[in-house]
Amino acid sequence: MSDFGARFRKARESAGLSIEEVAMETRIRSRFVKAIEDEEFDLLPGGIFNRSFVRSYADHLDMDPESAVAGYERARTLHPPTEPVRRKLSHPSPPDAKGPLYPIVLATLALLLAIFFVATAGSAKW
Repeated sequence: MSDFGARFRKARESAGLSIEEVAMETRIRSRFVKAIEDEEFDLLPGGIFNRSFVRSYADHLDMDPESAVAGYERARTLHPPTEPVRRKLSHPSPPDAKGPLYPIVLATLALLLAIFFVATAGSAKW
């Protein structure tokens, strides 16, 4: 383990701030703040968000943001993700249908048409 996360934790504790206070003031979720301190980079959202979070967190603690991002890049190479993060996308599930819907629609229309003809048959004049 590198000292990357420990430097953030020490700076935060020296400032007398809790993880929740940092999260509220930087608008970085507390779980991401904790992931930075614990060097659990696979819990971060990824891409430019990670560097942005590190930069914002360092700036909030009066640390050099660019040096912190460089430290993150070095620490990240020491902690490759254990397994790829797979996000489950939610798709609406298809209805439990046994077949197409159009035969039911056609049967309903035929029934309504038959009811209409029966109801109007007595009033028709030939």
